[in-house]
Amino acid sequence: MKRYIKTPAFFMLAVLILTLLAELFIFNFTSFKLNGDYEKTTLSLENATLSGFEYKDGKYVSTSPTPYIEFKNVGKKVGTIFADVLYTGGETVNYTVDFTDETNSSYTLRTGLVSGTFTKGVDRTKYINCQFSGQVGNLKIKFSKFDGTVSFNENGITLNEDIPISFSFLRVGLIVLTAYLAYFLLKSGMAKEKLSECPLCVRSITAAVCIICVITAFALTANITQSIAQEGGNQITKELVDAFASGKITLDREVEKELLELENPYDWSERKESGVSSAWDHVMYEGKYYSYYGIAPVVLLFLPFHLLTGAYFSSAWAVFIFGAVGLVFLALFFKKLCERFFSDITLGVYVSTLLTLIVSSGVWFCFMTPNFYEIAQNSGFMFVTLGAYFLVSSGIFTEKISKIKLCFSSVFFSLAVLCRPTTAVWCVAAVAFLAVHFIRIVKEKQPKIGFLCASLIPFAVIGGAQMIYNYVRFDSFLDFGIQYSLTINDFTKSEFSPQMAFIGFYNFLFAFPVIKPEFPFIFSNFSDLGVNGYYFIANRYAIGEFIRVPAMLSYVLLPRAVKCTEKKNRLPFVLLWLLCCVILPFAVIYSIWESGYGVRYCVDFTWQSVVGAFIILFMLYRKYENNQSVRKIIEYALVISMFIALALNVSMIWDYACNSLKISQLSAELKNTFEFWK
Repeated sequence: MKRYIKTPAFFMLAVLILTLLAELFIFNFTSFKLNGDYEKTTLSLENATLSGFEYKDGKYVSTSPTPYIEFKNVGKKVGTIFADVLYTGGETVNYTVDFTDETNSSYTLRTGLVSGTFTKGVDRTKYINCQFSGQVGNLKIKFSKFDGTVSFNENGITLNEDIPISFSFLRVGLIVLTAYLAYFLLKSGMAKEKLSECPLCVRSITAAVCIICVITAFALTANITQSIAQEGGNQITKELVDAFASGKITLDREVEKELLELENPYDWSERKESGVSSAWDHVMYEGKYYSYYGIAPVVLLFLPFHLLTGAYFSSAWAVFIFGAVGLVFLALFFKKLCERFFSDITLGVYVSTLLTLIVSSGVWFCFMTPNFYEIAQNSGFMFVTLGAYFLVSSGIFTEKISKIKLCFSSVFFSLAVLCRPTTAVWCVAAVAFLAVHFIRIVKEKQPKIGFLCASLIPFAVIGGAQMIYNYVRFDSFLDFGIQYSLTINDFTKSEFSPQMAFIGFYNFLFAFPVIKPEFPFIFSNFSDLGVNGYYFIANRYAIGEFIRVPAMLSYVLLPRAVKCTEKKNRLPFVLLWLLCCVILPFAVIYSIWESGYGVRYCVDFTWQSVVGAFIILFMLYRKYENNQSVRKIIEYALVISMFIALALNVSMIWDYACNSLKISQLSAELKNTFEFWK
């Protein structure tokens, strides 16, 4: 019997039965709360006191932004209120309920204790679950924050209507899937196989994750239903395209005469107070408009599309394509990294770390606001992941290296800089890897010319093109022009402050979330740390990377991981690891202090830091190959870290989505699903 209980079939059946019982008797307990003491009663609006309503076409229609309905001397116990609200125009209506009962005879201390939102298409929001004492005296339902009108039929309010049982396949599926996934990763025989022993499973799981990523990215991308071909566009999809199509590098837009007459046109306050119009976040240099955003997406996609069709490529579709391709190659890079250097880890370890890496990548925040900012970031993300994939696929640090793949890697890393200058740090990382390999082949007296040509020519050619482009615009090879942008600050005069930079370090890396008993339960907790100065805050969505991904705490184990390497390889390993996982991510965070805080910036550095944490754990996992107790601790720690990462990142993404996308109905559905006690 004991052996039988441990079988997967028994576990799966037990989880399913327990979940179904919980669904019926726990998650739907509000449907069983009414008994004989609660009499179902329909309240007629003819007998109510109405404010801000008029009778029209057989309905009571609101005429005020804050109407209310009041019933006096109800004289009944009230367990639920059913409000059959009718919508005209908007999708949501906020409400509060004032009441008097046997414990309090006045509204004075019973005002607004009941509150919520009616949502069109979500019938369950029409039921208000009440906790009143004894018979209710007066009852006032107040409405606010709605578009259009709110209206009711004559008998639109019913007391003590039973809340119908709602079977949620999402709730059941999520619980069952979580239990099954945990069982698979920790107990199944398949999950205990080494990567080298199950290549088909690795490919299949990675492919499935990639498909899920693409579908999710599509679902999150705002305005994705629009046509790919657009009549207009933004700074990257249209203005740069028109300029290049005309053979110019200046934008086809005259600088406003009034702007040039200002004492300091780069001062946002002066522009605003004088009422002078200007092109927001464009570069103005010597009386002409430019764009400091990268030209790679323009040259490779937007310009060819415009020349072929005469239309402009959709910004939403561009953000989706760049981000989705980047996610796919992030997964492929991680797969290749594990197969190449850590083929002895188990399938369960691989799956838990892959899911953690994907959900924590930060790219998800870019899909929901697909503007030119997100085009730059997602295209840069895509080319960096492509470069990383081809670098690790080239066979670097092996006897036989693929010069073609090495060349592709250098091309993609170089193109990333032409999308977003911040990604230049990852070119530094790539060159560091190439330098370490070059030192090795020099010591071993292997051919060097082919390696140098394949790895460095793309950097020289593409980087040289960017430098020439910079010089033609701003008379400097290294000037991308951001300091001349008409945006939040006069960047030509802003001064660095360590305290300002630390705001980014704290919020990107260490900010603790806030836990609340309301969906999605985990909320961001941005802090400006009380800095006395101007710091631009694009949004306040912040949960630190070391909190969102507990596996990041493995950084303290670096000294132990170093001991796992051969002595001759220790120095290169430490230098490369510190450069890619600590120094360069810190350099990215430091470099964006002037632009302020925006959660989308974490796409530039987060996944590289997470990979660094996994490398440490993989090395320790290999070291303790003969110590199953330590290995089991690492396996459990990675699975727990994965579930925490999923919970915190998904909550953060959902919170961001609710403020970026029009998903009030979906939001209400999920809120009712998971706040089952209301």
